[in-house]
Amino acid sequence: MKKSKNPVINKLKIKFILIMMIIVVLFLGAILAFQYLIQRNAMKTENWTALSKAIEDFERPFNMNFDEEGRKERNGKGNPFEGNKGMGRRVATIVVSVDSSGVITKEKNEIFYVSNSDITKLVANYLSDKDEYQHLSDYDFICMEKELDTGGTIISFADISNDIKALDHILINGLKISLGVFVIMFIVAIFLAKWVTYPVERAWNDQRRFIADASHELKTPLTVIMSGTDMVRRSLKKDEEKNRRNLKRLDNIHFESERMKELIGELIEVARGDMDQKLVFEEVDLSEMAENAVLSWETTYFEDKKSLTAEIDENLIIKGDRIKLRRLMDILLDNAKKYSYENSEVVISLKKGKYKGRKEGILLSVSDHGEPLNEEEISHLFERFYRADKTREVTNGYGLGLTIAESIVKEHKARIWAESDGIDENRFSVFFSV
Repeated sequence: MKKSKNPVINKLKIKFILIMMIIVVLFLGAILAFQYLIQRNAMKTENWTALSKAIEDFERPFNMNFDEEGRKERNGKGNPFEGNKGMGRRVATIVVSVDSSGVITKEKNEIFYVSNSDITKLVANYLSDKDEYQHLSDYDFICMEKELDTGGTIISFADISNDIKALDHILINGLKISLGVFVIMFIVAIFLAKWVTYPVERAWNDQRRFIADASHELKTPLTVIMSGTDMVRRSLKKDEEKNRRNLKRLDNIHFESERMKELIGELIEVARGDMDQKLVFEEVDLSEMAENAVLSWETTYFEDKKSLTAEIDENLIIKGDRIKLRRLMDILLDNAKKYSYENSEVVISLKKGKYKGRKEGILLSVSDHGEPLNEEEISHLFERFYRADKTREVTNGYGLGLTIAESIVKEHKARIWAESDGIDENRFSVFFSV
């Protein structure tokens, strides 16, 4: 299967193959179990029939009369010299009669490799536990008993060692065949996954190309609009009182153009992320990068009447894409600035730590004081265009920043999550393995 450049399509293919192979495994397992149980029950029925017939023949006195009926008895189904037959195959048996004290009084042995001493052990074992399955040396037996009016018991035994071997043989062969079918179906599933997901991948690529192309084409007219409105605004400010209303309109146009430019930039970034853009990995000093990010954002925080505090350990280095990692920090700091209270403090922290108390790495976190996030909001935060309802009207974002952040984190094999204390503190954390 040719690997797609789109990670979403690859995940879809893997999911399709996984579901198909689970179905194949369940189907093959059901067939094998059904075949095994059918054969096992058939053998058990034959053995029980043979044991019952053996006890019946053992009880019947031997008739030496050579009349017509006697000849039929000896040469027919009941002839003691014919042995016991089950359902289509001969089953050799041992039959003994035991008195009330457990002493063997009479026996009939059709299994030549079982000695008299072994029969004594077999009977003693059966009488002690009354288990219908007995094991003696290298052989396994199935047992049946019939109590007599005299207080004694007739017990019949049949060797089922060959039956067990035959069932094991069925099981092994079934597993071999199932493995072969599994491999064939796996190959078929790979080709089917490619065939099934092709229309989805084509539509996805078309949509992604459209977003990238449309975003690129929109940037030029937006630049013209923004530069034109800037020129008009500057000329109108010369007679501000007279043109105040027109100036306000132009301010609104410029503001919306800025917002549209931001959206187009984010759409381009998302499209590039979906296209699995090649990263340039190198050694990156996260400590230095975080300090530079703080210096860049301090002014904008101050303008919004908020403060930015840094708690950064020195010389924390990882391998990653320098541009993308800086973008990640900018997204988290921008998000904290947008959603924190006025006159509140935002803290960016970068320290060595452990993930869930086990894995060593570097922990980047940005915490702010604002409306607390609930569990429902946290579960959707990294979805495209998602924003909590309470902030929808008061922020200028489009709900793509955290989606881009998550994409960057995944590209660096890291983890990102959000949490809230339920009062006024929200924290976004990223863990980098080292």
